[in-house]
Amino acid sequence: MKTLGIGGAPATGKTSLMRELLSAIPGDWRPFKYKTVKGRLYTAAKIAVIGIYDKSLFSGTDRLSMAVAPDFKNWVGEIQKNHPGMKIVFEGDRLFSKTIIEALKPLSSDYKFIILDADEETRKVRKADRGDTQNETFIKGRITKNNRIQEEGLAEVRKNESLSDQTAILSELKTFLELRN
Repeated sequence: MKTLGIGGAPATGKTSLMRELLSAIPGDWRPFKYKTVKGRLYTAAKIAVIGIYDKSLFSGTDRLSMAVAPDFKNWVGEIQKNHPGMKIVFEGDRLFSKTIIEALKPLSSDYKFIILDADEETRKVRKADRGDTQNETFIKGRITKNNRIQEEGLAEVRKNESLSDQTAILSELKTFLELRN
């Protein structure tokens, strides 16, 4: 089982990157639900994407229950048993945590956990562009959380401040998931 997890502070481009990645996955998908875990299953590509992706401001795992983590861990066990070779992809604060990453590493034959980073000015512009109302305390908490994950060597950081940054990251993720570039 391959696992890809993407984290980062608000407005670092997690959901935008994920939407680009979704458009690169071949074949049709169907929605799935396992307790509080919801997502898309791309059967032909053998990829399960966690989260609800639509045109709303907050998509992905932001649309899942705050209590999704225990169900997610159980779901991963079910996927391993019932769908060998499935690749699992997720982004966002609900699942990108030290606890989840540490639980997934021994279950995965190959994994990639990355933290997207953007300078404060870039995040400020993105936040204004999308009409984001998340307060500074919340944002600082997310930055601290991701810094700790990075400091413990659980994830690598990728700058995501420009279209060329996003293109390079997308290419890396597509290669990891064995998708055509």
